[in-house]
Amino acid sequence: MRGTIISLSDQYGFILCSDKVSYYFNPKHMQASHRYSALKINDTVEFEPHPGRKGMMALAVRPASGYDTLAIGNLFMFARVGRNPFRDNEWVARDQSVNIQSEWFHNPQSGKEHLLNTAKAAGANCLFDVDMQSRKHHDETGYRTVFAWTGSAGVYGSRIKVETPEEAETRRQQALRVREEVRARLLGEELQEAPVAMPPAKAYPFHSLITGSLLGGMLFCAGLLLYVAR
Repeated sequence: MRGTIISLSDQYGFILCSDKVSYYFNPKHMQASHRYSALKINDTVEFEPHPGRKGMMALAVRPASGYDTLAIGNLFMFARVGRNPFRDNEWVARDQSVNIQSEWFHNPQSGKEHLLNTAKAAGANCLFDVDMQSRKHHDETGYRTVFAWTGSAGVYGSRIKVETPEEAETRRQQALRVREEVRARLLGEELQEAPVAMPPAKAYPFHSLITGSLLGGMLFCAGLLLYVAR
């Protein structure tokens, strides 16, 4: 059988096949002359299926034979500034990414979700160089801190192997077309800064103190005037 590695650690991994079944394997399940450490996520491999105690296993795992081509990654990757989400992927279109920004929110998590939803709505499968910004916003209640998120949205992929050169070229053209379509959608969407939705105004303690002081002073002055008038 043939499948794609979707999860991989030092001790074990999982292979996903076209039948949507996941197959467990570990270093002992490798075919002789092939090294477990040489495998990467999104690699195409061949193996022999075998039932195990907790599910299906993959035995005699080895790199798939055939022709190299490109495939769009099927997992969404998210990375903050300074981290590399692509070390397990050989093909990355960083030059085709688009910088996007969320709206401004009082809750940092809301800005992060807005950024993710914007990227996913355009068809992107990765956000990298993600960073959070903050600023002070003034309204009738005083100064409040608001947050926004920025990042580079795009499409990543990796090299896989297929059985025929015709299929390899078809998949490569499909991957390139998806990348261009996503970039066009990201550039065509206007991500203008929207007015910040503020919660209902709340009186701060110092507001109450000032208001009380003014009322007290007015009452004192009124009493003094009445005393002088007598």
